[in-house]
Amino acid sequence: MFGRDQFIRRSFVNTLSLRFLLLTSLTLIILSFHCPGQEQSPMLTIPLHQGGTPTSASFLPEPLQKNHPLKLSVKETLLRLQRNSTHKLDKKALTAVQGYSYITIIPFVSRQSGVRTNLGLNNFTLSSVVSGDKPSANVLIFLVDQQGSMAGSNSYVIGFNELLQINDVIMDLQGDVDRGWLYIISDEPISPWASVILNSTNDPSIELGTRFGGRRLAIQSSVKTDTFISSLIILNLGDGGNVKVRVYDPQGQEISSKEVFIQSFGLFLDDDIRQEVSGTFGQIVIEAVDDKPYLLASSIVKSTNGTGAFFPATTLPALNVKSIAGIWEGSLVGTTINAKIRVILNQEGGYLFGSLDVTGGTFPTTSSSISMSGFIINDVTYQYLLESDDHFDSAVSFYTLHLYAPPVTGLKMSGKTLYADEKGLRETGTFTLERTGDISAN
Repeated sequence: MFGRDQFIRRSFVNTLSLRFLLLTSLTLIILSFHCPGQEQSPMLTIPLHQGGTPTSASFLPEPLQKNHPLKLSVKETLLRLQRNSTHKLDKKALTAVQGYSYITIIPFVSRQSGVRTNLGLNNFTLSSVVSGDKPSANVLIFLVDQQGSMAGSNSYVIGFNELLQINDVIMDLQGDVDRGWLYIISDEPISPWASVILNSTNDPSIELGTRFGGRRLAIQSSVKTDTFISSLIILNLGDGGNVKVRVYDPQGQEISSKEVFIQSFGLFLDDDIRQEVSGTFGQIVIEAVDDKPYLLASSIVKSTNGTGAFFPATTLPALNVKSIAGIWEGSLVGTTINAKIRVILNQEGGYLFGSLDVTGGTFPTTSSSISMSGFIINDVTYQYLLESDDHFDSAVSFYTLHLYAPPVTGLKMSGKTLYADEKGLRETGTFTLERTGDISAN
């Protein structure tokens, strides 16, 4: 048993060492061809990424990461929230939060205008590398006001498979404001949700916790009639900046707009967003004027009798981004790689996923089909990134492949490639693809 455990530990260490070497090598390669002729920006470390998965390095140069709301550590975020606040945390509390790896946002809570907000916290975690099986979750919740300052806080423990409901959460957090949003951190994954309740009827509007936003969002429908009314809630998790709100009719014609400044961690609220165009309904598009804000948004649609429901925003790609889903065929060429490839590419908003099939030529792996994922990035040089996760192949052990493409022209796509494997092959190259069909025809 000792020999087996020793082998597992050695294999685990070797795997970590390989991944570190691949990350380091690929980072240096990317910097060598990004923005040639200019001094390179330093790489950023993102302590928390989309729900708290720790990362020690990133493939992307700084222009592709700047103003990411989660690049701040929890401690740095809390220090910023306290900057203009009378609600302060002591040094012991600030030190303790370094053990918290999971973040969730509730974009809106209220106890104003005849409503109250209850908060629910579910712990469905079955097993944890830190706390073992069926762990309890330690949770800290911070109430933030519309100006982006901390207005209350409290700590909770949620047992395994437990639902903890906190009635009138603003009061429970000892909040000194009537409206705001919640910054929730925990040492194990949890599933927060909120219920904004009309006191006169006890009708609830359910709001799910989220971690994701963007710089261009859409409320897919909103209304202003004699029987229904829509509000708009915009939370800025990035740096302070101007935000454009465009109100449309169902035919896609812009019928009203406004530009507002939302400071860092601030909350914009409009209880009647279509007031200027009464008698209409349609979509709303919310756009950061520059790269500074990072936005979450939602709307509450209410009837005249007070019942309502949240309508969360969906993230839209940047204005200059084209939809590129389909079947693409062409070549991938490096120093030793010279392969014919076929890429089946799906697109969901700003995210890409699919497969890359080697159909001929030379490629280091025995695998002929590689699953790929990626995303659309808002950068002058590169707009699309496709990457394989750490794959295992019998010929080269672990390997990784990355494709970077500038904006697409017509039905053709070309760009840079990066390949590295455990056998020591590391090379840059190029790819050229042409769209040859639709996925449904495959």
